[in-house]
Amino acid sequence: MESFKDIFYNTKKLEPFRKYAKDKPNKSNKFVDINSKNAIGEKVMKEMFFKEIKTILIEFLGEENIKFVRPISIKENVLNLKCSNPIIASQIKLQKTKILEKIKNPQYNIEKIVFSV
Repeated sequence: MESFKDIFYNTKKLEPFRKYAKDKPNKSNKFVDINSKNAIGEKVMKEMFFKEIKTILIEFLGEENIKFVRPISIKENVLNLKCSNPIIASQIKLQKTKILEKIKNPQYNIEKIVFSV
């Protein structure tokens, strides 16, 4: 019986999956390489950046009001926030320029904040 280490590091066993993924261009059948920075690493970096955004928002809104705000996504240099309280959303809109100055990350380069319901 093979050990976990042998199975995990043996890439020859992954060849049938890679071949299947190349033959089928469907996104749901896409083979994800575990060593790829695109698959898992990018999601982890976004989650760390979202935590950083939450700490910045705590500075502006306070600990009691942060429970109404949650960062959802970053697309095309636009930060999408979900805000369940319209008063908190208006506070963020009023302080948007200060918040954007605090959020400085060269990887994401956020220029705009958008709210979703």
